Order: sequence, then structure tokens, then C-alpha cells
Amino acid sequence: MLEQTKTRSSVLLDNKYKEFFLPTILMAMTLTMSIVVDSIIVGNMLGANALAAVNLVLPMVMVYNTVAICLGLGSATLISIAKGRRDTNYADAVFTTLLGSTLVISFIMLAGQFVSLDNIVELLTREPSLRPLVKSYLHVLVWGTPLIILVPSLAYCLRVDGQVKLASTILIISNLVNLALDLVYMGPLTMGIAGSSLATVSGYIIGGLFLLPYIFSDKRSLHVKLEILAAPSGFLTNLVAIAKTGFPAAMGSILITFKILCINHIVLAVAGKSALVAFSVCLSCLSFVSMFIAGTAQAMTPIVGVLFGEKDYRGIRFVVRRTFTILLLASIASIILLESIPGQILELFGIHHPADLAEGIPAIRIFSLSLIGTSITFLSMFYYLTIGRTKLSTAISAVQGAGVVPIALLLSGIMGAAGIWLAFSLAEVITILMILLCYFFLWSKYPQRYNSLLLLDQQELPEGSRFETTCTGDADTLTEVSSLIEAFTCKSGLPVETTEEIKRGVYIAAAAIFNHPSTTGKEKHLDISISIFASEIIVSLRDNETKMSPPQSDELDKKLSQICKLQYSQAIGFNNHNLIFDRT
Repeated sequence: MLEQTKTRSSVLLDNKYKEFFLPTILMAMTLTMSIVVDSIIVGNMLGANALAAVNLVLPMVMVYNTVAICLGLGSATLISIAKGRRDTNYADAVFTTLLGSTLVISFIMLAGQFVSLDNIVELLTREPSLRPLVKSYLHVLVWGTPLIILVPSLAYCLRVDGQVKLASTILIISNLVNLALDLVYMGPLTMGIAGSSLATVSGYIIGGLFLLPYIFSDKRSLHVKLEILAAPSGFLTNLVAIAKTGFPAAMGSILITFKILCINHIVLAVAGKSALVAFSVCLSCLSFVSMFIAGTAQAMTPIVGVLFGEKDYRGIRFVVRRTFTILLLASIASIILLESIPGQILELFGIHHPADLAEGIPAIRIFSLSLIGTSITFLSMFYYLTIGRTKLSTAISAVQGAGVVPIALLLSGIMGAAGIWLAFSLAEVITILMILLCYFFLWSKYPQRYNSLLLLDQQELPEGSRFETTCTGDADTLTEVSSLIEAFTCKSGLPVETTEEIKRGVYIAAAAIFNHPSTTGKEKHLDISISIFASEIIVSLRDNETKMSPPQSDELDKKLSQICKLQYSQAIGFNNHNLIFDRT
């Protein structure tokens, strides 16, 4: 196990998280915002029945999202870990597999839905008066299946490739087009509820067009390998790995679909159509808040994936701590808002009938209490998925997703509709207790391996010692770093000659990095780590600027080649320079 000396700060990882935060929120938004916008506009323009119909189609939207999450998030996670391990060939193979499998699967789904549309409508609702509206909405949405899956799937990989601004642009435009065309199609063109789904598809079409420059760009760090498509066995092996990695999050979407279908039927049986309208608003509120919760949790996944590939456990702690703080504060703020103005929220969705308001106000207030638990379970699911704890991540999805149904059945018989809304909070509490029990079991069985809920196996760290620090480019700081390196290497028993070579190598590399023009205008920071192993010493320098131009990188390589071997890699916008010194 590595014995670590730490003076490192979290500033570089904090800045990277901030860089990923907004685009990832927008990515989560594109998966759910269209249904929230449709609900608000449909409720106001077409009435309560149309609003209920949009809610009834939500399970199909979740099916699309499930495929996009499984393939997109699964691929992005594998790619981020591969980049952390400096394995660019495997990263390219996964990216190629994602493109091929997404196209094939989405067109198969399109054909299957087109053939069995009437059967799907019957499955979605038992209410005869709502079936024509559901069919009209779904009939148009089906034709957008390939783009609804492809655009979000590639957005996950855009983040890993450091293309966060492009991802943000695509998602903003998709949602703005959807919003604008909702008003046009259902307003002047009088297309009814079908206009709402056509607006959604139109948004994805425009978003897909903005993806084309990335797909055909030669500046991507992810590349298509045609030989992967020509080798079925390798392609299927990669696809299985992608699906296995993305399955826990995808299962969450599947169970959300199952949960919505079941709760819809329970609500109708227990409290009638007014309660179903209230549940529609609760779901829309949850979808809106979940955009932030899921986006915040997913913003950490590519960063944690790269750090996990590098075995940078301290960096993982930095990122998870920041994510948890943001989610906790956001969920508390959301609860305060929903508890304070439930009536105004219902009116925002076009709900004005006294009976609907009477059902909706207590529903929103009770339902909102589940948001803190939702934040914790979402964070846990995405984190454990990223570090390869797929069984635990799947269990979280299963308990959090399916657990609410039996609880709602039980409590609805005792408390009526209030029991249904309370069931969501109880399902989150049970899920959190399961996570704690899992940790305490592993800790009691392997106390030397697991020392926190992060479940990072300490025995997977290589034997040796490690020094970590963060520095800026001013002369005093670099002098201080040089002194710290000398103290660490001397304490580790390295010869004076080796110590001097390490100090010289760090100075040359750090000077080149800090002299490289900044693109942000902010003060540069550099993470430096030195790992001493039996046969070699690895010095890693990580910065968050643009890649050096070939003349600058060639000059750096020339200067360092006399004293060490230089390896360069790029992941999620980080530049990683590894200086490898032979200890023998």
C-alpha cells in the first residue's frame, strides 16, 4: 500500500467539476425537460385530460432514456477509466462500439414500436377516454426514436472528450427548439397533442445536426476504428462490457417506468382522476428537480472514472465531497420551495379546479420530503457504478425504484392517497439503510481494505510511497515545491543523484506548463505527485489548460529525454505528463 505525504489541494479538481457542472445539468435536462415543458404547455393549452395523457406516455420516454443511459453512460465510464490508465486503444474501441450499437438498436426499436403501436397504447392506459390522446402523442414520438437515443448517448462521450461547451450548446438548442415549437404547433398550427411530441422530435433533429461537426472532426481524442465493426466477436465483447457498466443506471430508468405504470394504476384505483392529475404534477416536479440531482451526480462520473483509473483515491474524495455538498443544499432548497407554494405550482401546470387543488397540495408537500433521500441514492448509484461496484449500484436501483410500489400498495389501504405520496420517502430511507448495511458488512469482514463508504480497496494501491502537492507558477512556490521533493526523496532513501534528477525534471516540466499561454485568464494550478516503487519512480504532473502545440511539446520531450522517459495523455481536458525515472 502507498504511504502518502500530502500537501495537495482540491483546487484543480474543483475547477474541473465546475467546468463539467453546467453542461452535465443541461445533458440531464435534455432527457427530462421536454416532458416537463410539454406538461406545462399542454396542461395550459389543452386541459387536464391532455396533461394526464402526456404523463401516461412518460414510461415510453423512460424506455428511450434507458437505452441512452445504458449505452452512453456505460461507454463514457469505460472510456474515462481507460483514459486514466492511458489505454487509448480501448477507449477508441468502446467509442466505435457505442456508435454502431446505438444506430442498430434504435432502428430496431423504431420498427417494433411502429408495428405494435396499438398494443403499446393499451398497455399505457386502461382509461378509454385517454387512449386517443395517448396514441396521437406517441405516434409522432416513435419516429424520433433514433435521435432521442443517439443525441444523449453521444453527449455522455462529449464530456469525457473534454467537449463540454459543445455538449452544452447541443442540449440548450434542443430544448429551446422544443419549447418554441410547442407553442407554434399547438397554437397557430392547431396540431393538438401531436404537436407537442413533434416539437420534441424537432428539437432532437436540430441537436443532431449540431453533433455532425464533432463526429467528422479530426481534433477528437476519441476515434472510430472500423476494424472493430468488422470483428463481430470483439464488437459484442465491448457491447457486453458497455451494457454491464451502464446497467445499474439503466435499470433505474426501467424501474422508474415500472414504478410510474404501477403508481398510475394505484392512484386511479384509490383516489380517481383528480389524484392522477396531482401525481402528474408531482412527477413533473420530480423530473425538474431530478435534472439537477442527476446532472450534479453525473458531473462527477467522468472525473471519478479517470481518477479511479489512475488510483487517485484522494482526488476521488475531493470530488465526491463537493458533489454531496451541492446535492444536499439543492435538495433542501427544493423542499422549502415545494412546501411553501404548492398551490402556485399546481396553477403553473394549469390546475385550477378545486377538487384537483385539494388533492394536489398535500400530494406535493408529502412527496417533496423524498428529495433528500433521492439525492443521496442517485449520488450513490452513479458513484458505485463508476468504480465498478455494479452489484451494489444495481441493488440501489432495484430497491429505490421498485421498493415504492409494495409500500404504496400497503400504505394506500391504510392512509389513502397520502400513503402513496409517503411511500416515496420510505423507499429512499430503506435504500440508504441498505447501503449502510453493505458498508458495515464489508468493513467488518475486511477492515484493512475498506475505511469509508467510498469502498475504495486500499489493497489495490501498489506498494511504495507517494508525495502529492499543488503549486502555482510563481518562483517562491516552485522553490518550496523543490524543497518538499528533496525532503520526501531523501526520507525515502533515494540517492542524491536521483533526487537531483527528479527536481530538475519537475522544474523543466512545470516551467514549460506554466509558460504555456493560458486560455482561461485565471491563475494556473498544477497537481504534482511522486510515486516511488521498487524498480521505477513516476512523477505525474496534471494541469487543466489546452494541449501544448507540437513545437512546445517537442522541445519539452527533447529537454527531458536525457534524464527520464516522458509519457503524455489527455483525459476530460486534463493534460497528464508522466516522468518515469529508472531506479535500478
